[in-house]
Amino acid sequence: MRILEVPTSTLSELKRSPQNVFDQAQAAKAGIYIFNRKTPVGVVLSVVDYEDLVKENKALQAQLLELKTLARQNHVEPTFTDKQVRGKSLANSKPKIDPNDGWE
Repeated sequence: MRILEVPTSTLSELKRSPQNVFDQAQAAKAGIYIFNRKTPVGVVLSVVDYEDLVKENKALQAQLLELKTLARQNHVEPTFTDKQVRGKSLANSKPKIDPNDGWE
């Protein structure tokens, strides 16, 4: 597992002095990797940094949705006339609805 170059602490230190670890995270403006016997087990973030990540994630999700929508709008789907779909004899006529066809 690749570990980012951010400050680290231990699970023991987090248990001993949680506020100290939170203060480190706030001062570093980064997550603090928490290790348990050389294995990363979590990340501590300040509230501000966490909220910023959530806001950025929401903004990126909205941007992605907008880009997907624009891509769909620019992709021209083939369209067909009523005559092409239902044939010349039924084109532009009002369809008959059978209330007993089981779809209601």
